[in-house]
Amino acid sequence: MTPSTPTKPARRPIRIEYLLGILTALGPLTIDMYLPALPTIASDLGVHVSLTELTLAAYFAGFAIGQLVVGPALDIYGRIRPLKLGILLYLVGSIGCLAAPSLELLVAARFIQALGGAVVVVVPRAIVRDLFSGADIARAMTRLILVMGIAPIVAPLIGGALLGLGWRFIFGVLVAAASILYFMTRFIPETHVKQVVRRPFLTEAKTLVTEPDFVAYTLIGGFSMGAMFAYISGSSNILIGIYGVDPAHFGFYFGANALSFIIMSQVSRLLLRHFSPSQILRGAMVALVGGAAIILTATVGAVGGLPLLMGGLTVYLGALGVLAPNATALALEPHGARAGLASAIMGSTQSALAALFAFAVSATHDGSSAPLGVIMAAGIAVAALVMTVHILNRKPRPAADHTPATPVPPEEAEHRA
Repeated sequence: MTPSTPTKPARRPIRIEYLLGILTALGPLTIDMYLPALPTIASDLGVHVSLTELTLAAYFAGFAIGQLVVGPALDIYGRIRPLKLGILLYLVGSIGCLAAPSLELLVAARFIQALGGAVVVVVPRAIVRDLFSGADIARAMTRLILVMGIAPIVAPLIGGALLGLGWRFIFGVLVAAASILYFMTRFIPETHVKQVVRRPFLTEAKTLVTEPDFVAYTLIGGFSMGAMFAYISGSSNILIGIYGVDPAHFGFYFGANALSFIIMSQVSRLLLRHFSPSQILRGAMVALVGGAAIILTATVGAVGGLPLLMGGLTVYLGALGVLAPNATALALEPHGARAGLASAIMGSTQSALAALFAFAVSATHDGSSAPLGVIMAAGIAVAALVMTVHILNRKPRPAADHTPATPVPPEEAEHRA
């Protein structure tokens, strides 16, 4: 008998969460890359810098509406076809931004861009819920954040570097990035299994919006993230206009805070070895409130200046990095059969709140950082209140839907990816 020939160890497949993280990174790239250019855009289009913040509000509004449209489509047509169509619509909007001759048309193009870009938030979350259940959802989300979180760090740096060529080049880069992501969709497997019996859309939606846990965790995540988008919306005006940060250095300040979000999201993955997602969520909320107190002191109290404000933002965004994946996991866990719709309602709620917070920052602009501090603290206070009420009134959760929502196990999906 001849001895068997030794075989080489099989190459470890790329985890699908990392591919989804690259896809999701288009969202923060679209938001953060042009932030250093807002003063330049205002000057070029002949408007006040505070009005350029309306382009962010329009983007968040389009994001909210787009997710409500794409969510039901995912549960009917699968994950990949809506993903491709959404990216194509995003490309149309990006080209419109590139060519916009006025603020009004730029706002409209940003809205179209967001309608298509909504797929990069809904699809990855739906696929994660297809492939995982329980605490594994939170672990998968932290891996996704690890890749996606690089975008908020490098995006303002890229935007600042491109300013020398003109702000329109920033949208040219987004056109190129979306084209690459469209090509990448061929490596993402279809994970949705069509249901033989499907309940009407309104029935499915009613099930979600009347389920106390889903509503609570969606609002906790939404108001907590809304405070972040208040900061994102006002960051350019606050850091550059009020604190005198050089636009070329804006990315370093913005990226430092984003780094705390990434690091703490990975700490959350370690914490999941010893604590449940709900326990981690409560601890993160305590830190979130602490960060809000520091931000209020620096802005409304006018104490500590930029260093204290940056410290408070670092605490807040670090806590958010722990809270976000666990709130998402807890909201989606019981809803595997309607993962697309659940992801869409959760995402659209968060985007609508983001639009509200971004508009509030623009509308209350008074030349100081105080409105930003008040708006951020208000969002965190509401999130903390929702969590407190939910804890006091929480009833035993119904059994989670662990029915496989994918025709292949995670290992096979990773191999195909």
